[in-house]
Amino acid sequence: MKRRNSRNNKGIATWLKWMLGIMAVGFVLCLATCGAVGFFGYQQIQNAMNPENAQKVAGTIVTIKPLPTNFKYSFGMDMMVMTMVAIQDTKGKVTYMLIRIPTTGQTANEPKSADEFVDQMAAQGVPTAGNTGRTTIEVKEKGKTKAAGVDMPYIIGISENKSSGKKLPAFLGCVMPDKNTAIMVCAASEDEDKPINMVEVNDFLSNIQEFKAVTP
Repeated sequence: MKRRNSRNNKGIATWLKWMLGIMAVGFVLCLATCGAVGFFGYQQIQNAMNPENAQKVAGTIVTIKPLPTNFKYSFGMDMMVMTMVAIQDTKGKVTYMLIRIPTTGQTANEPKSADEFVDQMAAQGVPTAGNTGRTTIEVKEKGKTKAAGVDMPYIIGISENKSSGKKLPAFLGCVMPDKNTAIMVCAASEDEDKPINMVEVNDFLSNIQEFKAVTP
């Protein structure tokens, strides 16, 4: 057990902390744009918050059907090394995020599959941006579902930010369309009393027809 913990600690390294830190920034940008304005600039944020732009960015990550009216594109940004999109389900009160990152040029302990990626996230938790805190996930369920015809390993649990004490039901899934690309699908309930519903998650995933690799 001690050896396994040591391997996990080495494996998370800088690359995963960096990527997950930016994931946290993405949620902040969606929910608290006032702070983001000062950092990215008014015009960039206005563009990122434009639903038409967000839908266009989503099209670079996935091929997706026209969504039902309860789904709203709320944020989309391509930051060269990663691409992210937020989609709100106004009926289910859940925010989904699609996050694509390249996985080349990283450490030898970097996960080589979607299963390893999800396992490592479950074991290590999610560092927040700037390492000012840590969002841990108490895993309640682990499994696989289908998305765009491929297996998607996932975890469902309760995320807790150790700085704020905020707890929310969360879903984290991953696919790797090729060995150089990881695409995360994240869902966070907007109500701490509303658990993640896999029927609703699968309903959202059913709209995705293809996951797209990073273009060389």
